[in-house]
Amino acid sequence: MNRTAQPSTESSDDWHRHWFDQDYLALYAHRDHREADRFLDLLHTEHGFLPRQPDGRATLVLDLGCGSGRHTLELARRGHQAVGLDWSPELLQVAHAADDTGRFLRADMAHPPLKPVFDWVLSLFTSFGYHAEDSANEAQLARMAGLVRRGGSLVIDYLNPAWLHAHLVPQSESRLGERVVQETRWIDETHNQVIKQMVFPDHQGRIRTVREAVKLYPASWFLERLADQGFRCSAHMGELDGRPWSSGCSRSILVLHQDGSR
Repeated sequence: MNRTAQPSTESSDDWHRHWFDQDYLALYAHRDHREADRFLDLLHTEHGFLPRQPDGRATLVLDLGCGSGRHTLELARRGHQAVGLDWSPELLQVAHAADDTGRFLRADMAHPPLKPVFDWVLSLFTSFGYHAEDSANEAQLARMAGLVRRGGSLVIDYLNPAWLHAHLVPQSESRLGERVVQETRWIDETHNQVIKQMVFPDHQGRIRTVREAVKLYPASWFLERLADQGFRCSAHMGELDGRPWSSGCSRSILVLHQDGSR
């Protein structure tokens, strides 16, 4: 198991409220519209997900944690009635610049001010598990599932803890233009989190330190809690290319359908 010698650290629960900005977009620029297009095409074409509704109306889809809106915009292009929700004003500014029709909403993902009207709710690119306390994440998962209409569906794209334990890279470098980002990763066993700390100069030359902290939840954690709300797993994929999940896959992508009896 590949780990650094970092001590167990008390991780701040509000890191995600300050990190998702232009530097984040630049660091994860490879997560682009083409990737979103390929993934949604996989869901629809190869697995038959995200169909039009039997009555002919457009499918109502919520992209929870939409960021700059790459999946939301692609969903809208495909004819779905797509809504994107995120907390970051900087990422939403990018989304609004691409589509100013009012489909993007700024709100807390843990307390979305929405009703259970959505045919599909998507939580993509590990936009979950940011709280140190399990109870807070459990409550957020319940609210997420509660946004799905009776008989609707939920997609959760998350990290795979088994793969991460085996392949964690303790240190690396990446670039933000001319700026070098020093990256350190470790597993906080006390809080069951993977921590990624990034140190780099900001645009004024000052040193900026950003720390991401995400819970290491296996697929069983989600399945056990969502079963109480009537969800069953229709597919468990291990990568964005749609391959079946195994412990050797880096992702854990669950597609769940609600049985309609609630």
